[in-house]
Amino acid sequence: MSVATLFLVGLVTTTPTAEAAGYYMSDVGTRGMSRAGAFIAGVDDLSAQYYNPAALIRLRRPQVYLSYTQVRQPIEFTRKDYDASGALTNTWDLVTNEARPMHIPNFGVSHHFGLKNTMFALGLFSPFAPQFDYPDEGGQRYTMKDAELLQFYVGPSVAHRIGWLTIGGGFYWTQVRADQSLDLAICSTLDADEKNCEEENLAQVGDEPQIYDVGVELSMADRLRWTWNLGVLAEPKEWISIGYSAQPRLNVSGTGSIQADFEEGHWMTDPDATFTIIEGSRHTDEDVTVNLVMPWIHRLGVALHDADRTWEIEAATTYQRWQVTEQITVTNLDLTLPVTEQVRNLSDEVDDIVIDDDIVLPADYVDAWSYRLGGQYRVTDPLLLRAGVLYEGSAVPASTQGVNLMDGNKWALGLGGSYSLFKNALDIDLGILRTWYPEREIKDSVVSRQELPVNLGQAITEPEVLRDLELSPGQVVGNGTMNAKTLFVSTAITWRFGATPRKQ
Repeated sequence: MSVATLFLVGLVTTTPTAEAAGYYMSDVGTRGMSRAGAFIAGVDDLSAQYYNPAALIRLRRPQVYLSYTQVRQPIEFTRKDYDASGALTNTWDLVTNEARPMHIPNFGVSHHFGLKNTMFALGLFSPFAPQFDYPDEGGQRYTMKDAELLQFYVGPSVAHRIGWLTIGGGFYWTQVRADQSLDLAICSTLDADEKNCEEENLAQVGDEPQIYDVGVELSMADRLRWTWNLGVLAEPKEWISIGYSAQPRLNVSGTGSIQADFEEGHWMTDPDATFTIIEGSRHTDEDVTVNLVMPWIHRLGVALHDADRTWEIEAATTYQRWQVTEQITVTNLDLTLPVTEQVRNLSDEVDDIVIDDDIVLPADYVDAWSYRLGGQYRVTDPLLLRAGVLYEGSAVPASTQGVNLMDGNKWALGLGGSYSLFKNALDIDLGILRTWYPEREIKDSVVSRQELPVNLGQAITEPEVLRDLELSPGQVVGNGTMNAKTLFVSTAITWRFGATPRKQ
């Protein structure tokens, strides 16, 4: 692997997985959140486009829907370093995800166009996701400094009822965008055979410590991708509803850029150094492609309720088939690191360092399950309360846990309600969901800093070795104490208009 290849490998190998495995929760909307996602069979607003399009049949009157959600995940991490015997050698300062809350809107409109057993909808919805913003010089910087993911769906849905069975489906344009940054270490060593950037192995010039951090930023976006979902709602009796929906795998192919920033004074780019290797401190490839597969999602819910739906309780589960994500590939690379005239003068065989080989990274994702129980109760005619709990297992062991992948086993509690005005023409929804992750004390981490040790003496006498430098995992940076929680706060309004409700 060439010296330039490490920039992309180091970034992509620390990119978190999506959905339940780290990027976002597979839920949308205020009401669904209030019921902790137990909203597959009982969904009764325009978020049915996402949860179960067959349930759009419940809307009865034409309506407009708008929701707004804030999501924040204040992860805390205290990195701890241990020697080979397991003795604690260093405790870093506590770092916290200081990112501002993510603002997530959802919008929809529906109409039956006079058809008794059919409902149409058009909407925009986005799964819930936090942002990440850690200190640039914190102990976590080799795993993540900041990150943001955005995905949304826009498109039409339809539901049609045949007796006690309703079938629904939707067709959507979706866009996926991701931005992330972290640091790598490119150090000058006394002995390249050591293959690490430990302090005792660093070449020292003068009294100042060696500067070896390289910041890497990756931005990618898949701006045009089509997908669909299907749903079924069975109501054989007035006291039971059974809902199921499926969303297919999504082949994401995002284009974007990668940028490498050598820290000021870095030994490779410092113009005041005796021997400078790379010309300039910032280098960018504006046209890279990242390919990955996002999973099938299956949702199933069974709801019990009285005939008037004064009360309802639903048990639901969500299954995400992450096994389809076997690898991440990075293609169309053309990142150039220009060498200085000093290097060129040493040998005619040395040229600019160019990365143009595809990178294939095994993903090793595993399937994820969640289990939800939620419901609602109408206290008075205008006031309805909701609550729910969920448990979601994690396939991420402590040894691979990092600030970029906060996804341990977790519990969540949702609370909320609706208040109706103007003879049920207007609903105002409020909801909150709090997720708890058990504290993890990690002592066996395999999360390592990506390092490229360079023997400067050898590079001067044999400059052609710069073309064949190898990236290797170095110092472990994932040990320590990790705490996290996630807070979702949401509100929504539904405005019904047009004809009075049709006979069911």
